Amino acid sequence: MIVPSRWLASLFEGARFPAREVRLIPNGVDARLFEPGDKDSARREAALSTDRKIVLVVGNYLRTNPWKNFDTALAVARRLGESDSPAGIDLVCAGESGETMHIGTVRVLFMGRNLSRAAMANLYRASDVFLHPSRADTFPISVLEAMSAGLPIVASCVGGVPEQVVEGQTGFLLRPGDSAGMAAAVHSLLSDAAKAERLGAAGRARVLEFFRFEVQVEATIDFLREVAARRPHDQRHEAGESTASLAPDARS
Repeated sequence: MIVPSRWLASLFEGARFPAREVRLIPNGVDARLFEPGDKDSARREAALSTDRKIVLVVGNYLRTNPWKNFDTALAVARRLGESDSPAGIDLVCAGESGETMHIGTVRVLFMGRNLSRAAMANLYRASDVFLHPSRADTFPISVLEAMSAGLPIVASCVGGVPEQVVEGQTGFLLRPGDSAGMAAAVHSLLSDAAKAERLGAAGRARVLEFFRFEVQVEATIDFLREVAARRPHDQRHEAGESTASLAPDARS
């Protein structure tokens, strides 16, 4: 069994599941698709304002999926709207449809559901901060995509998220539902471009080192080879399989 996070692997401890049958292989992302780029160009492509700050939230059916904790995102927007933010702020929501909302000085924009990977990559490039307020999560791809695109992260400290985000180095981790803490973290990043850029660059570097799709593929192939090597020869022969068939020569 392959699991993407130490948190999930720990759930199998004591469950009478052979330790050697569980392999930790973190999710990976396409770092060539999800990469930093020209922010103004990305905003024009997405029909977003070039003179406002953008906080991005991602998740299909944000408003109806309780685990996405969208109420906290709105509470963060409300607090930001009451703060002395340096510019107008848009909370851009990818994965949900609806009419634009106004919360104080903050606009909540809905970009639609089931966006293409190219459209998502463009939205990450268009944004300033990534907000992930989920109540629970395993090892969210959206966080990795945002990091790969060079965004600083403000997220709930749940599940495998602390294995992705390094507190104070690539973003900030808060208790689920802590809208005050999340708003303060977002505000600090929007108010300090140098800090936001530093954390975003560190997140990108972390993805390139640990969470590239190629790394995931390599680790998966290695695990399949190991599993195949442990199977009795006669069982492989009976099934008409070979170790080679489970381990392609060409690696991504």
